[in-house]
Amino acid sequence: MSELRDLLGLWKSASDEEIILVSVVRVEGSSYRKPGARMLLAKSGRRSGMISGGCLEAEVSRKAWWLTESGPSVQSYGTFFDEDNPSPQELGCGGTVHLLLERSHSATAALEVINESAENRVPFAMLTVIKSGHPQIGLASRFIQRGRSEICRSTIPLDPGSTVWSQFMGIAAQTLTRRYSECVTVRVEEFSVELFAEYVEPPPSLFIFGAGDDAIPLVDFAQSMGWHITVADLRSNLATAARFPHADQVVLLKRKALAGNGAIGMLDLAELRMGQDDAAVIMTHSYVQDRALLPELLPLDLTYLGLLGPRLRTSKLLCEIAPETDFTIDECASKLHSPVGLDLGADNPAGIALSIVAEVQAAIHDRASHRFPAGNGRPDNLPRVASRVAAKIHA
Repeated sequence: MSELRDLLGLWKSASDEEIILVSVVRVEGSSYRKPGARMLLAKSGRRSGMISGGCLEAEVSRKAWWLTESGPSVQSYGTFFDEDNPSPQELGCGGTVHLLLERSHSATAALEVINESAENRVPFAMLTVIKSGHPQIGLASRFIQRGRSEICRSTIPLDPGSTVWSQFMGIAAQTLTRRYSECVTVRVEEFSVELFAEYVEPPPSLFIFGAGDDAIPLVDFAQSMGWHITVADLRSNLATAARFPHADQVVLLKRKALAGNGAIGMLDLAELRMGQDDAAVIMTHSYVQDRALLPELLPLDLTYLGLLGPRLRTSKLLCEIAPETDFTIDECASKLHSPVGLDLGADNPAGIALSIVAEVQAAIHDRASHRFPAGNGRPDNLPRVASRVAAKIHA
């Protein structure tokens, strides 16, 4: 089970217990975890999540209950290595981690937002007070916004018509636009208030087109990453929940129409509700299905679109479908990762699944990836191959 699902699972199962939520709100220097990482403690002793690489969890768990006896608390822990005095919190990455510790009431407010984001696949901006000089603004009070102007809730005593209220809305809107968490200091009257402006994002969504046996390890790897997984296929004997117990949904695709020659025409993907933040992998092993899927998926400008198969096969597909889209062959090729996955030397379904998950992860976080060479180390890429294939077809 992924970290987020495990943490939310503990929260839901501990409804009758007192809990403490520990959140990383600031990092100075190096740290294994980044702002937004969390650990949940239940009174029974159960624990979920990580706030470091393992050097802080036991120390924080031991002290958390008395540190929060009087309310939420912000604590700082150095993770510098000191050979002469290696205390429990000084064995880590060489930075300082600032943690917000809060008990049931305010912890539940944060967990409800995180859970709603995960279940409904929508992002939130959550502004949490981590330092306040204002006598009426308490630690861990929050301003939560879903859209640029949609206020979900606020426990910060502000006048909705005030300049400060508008300032908070602006910070939340900027957080949603930048998709980045940071600490921000604002002035409320003559007092200074420090906020942890957090971008709460839903788990990435991966759509796998093709329900063959090689899709099973891909679903398993993606599930371990905590992604929201949809498996879709035209073949009713393959697209079943029993074959993919770790998928969030399994969809049997439907045809929009039949082409004049009897081949499958466009497919109806409306039920899937795909968006630009999503990733998709086509691995049907069916030229006909791939031929039907690509014209539907290419215009979506997905964060990641991968196609299983050699470049020559992909190039032939693009030459056929480009006239049905508003894109050139080169533009189609530039939107596609093919062959799918990073070059990890994989030669079995599990290894290929790992290479795909690694490439999707890199795309989601806008990281450069090591692509497959075209062959014998040549610098050819998919657009060049597609152009040569097109030239041969029209010769």
